[in-house]
Amino acid sequence: MYVFIRIKPHEYFERQSYDLYCAVPISISQAALGADIHVTTLDNKKIKVKIPAGIQNGKMLRIRDEGVPAGSQRGNLYIKLVVKIPEKISRRGKELLEELAKIEGQDDNPKPIALSQLGDV
Repeated sequence: MYVFIRIKPHEYFERQSYDLYCAVPISISQAALGADIHVTTLDNKKIKVKIPAGIQNGKMLRIRDEGVPAGSQRGNLYIKLVVKIPEKISRRGKELLEELAKIEGQDDNPKPIALSQLGDV
């Protein structure tokens, strides 16, 4: 007798050992200003996650003990933040972004960065 077991992939969590990984989209303003967001865990509970101001696209946050149960302990949940750029923007939104660009300035001659320096992006 042969028994074949296939584990169906989760809708948005990926597993590595007892740790879980997922990506969570956030807005430009949430990334720039910081925010509190609510993320659903493997146990289908909502937890509050604090997004620090100035966080960059692709950064990973670790939530302790929200991964896969392993006896009396649990793995961690890793959340990769994906800053979503609006595909369409209102006229007022465009005006505000242009004003922000004038205030903060823009680097028209950015220096390249080695991919190895990007870390977990």
